Amino acid sequence: MSKLSRYSRYTGGPDPLAPPVDLREALEAIGQDVMEGTSPRRALSEMLRRGTKNMPGADK
Repeated sequence: MSKLSRYSRYTGGPDPLAPPVDLREALEAIGQDVMEGTSPRRALSEMLRRGTKNMPGADK
């Protein structure tokens, strides 16, 4: 049994090859929390929960 596949030109939507997170923005958010006394593990958890300007978090 042969399976037919069709491919076409990409026609829009989010860039499938774009990185999922802006690393500079994520490190800035985590670094700010760490400088305020939060543990790195907790800062990462909070950043993932809150999100960033360009990445919605779990709360959104």
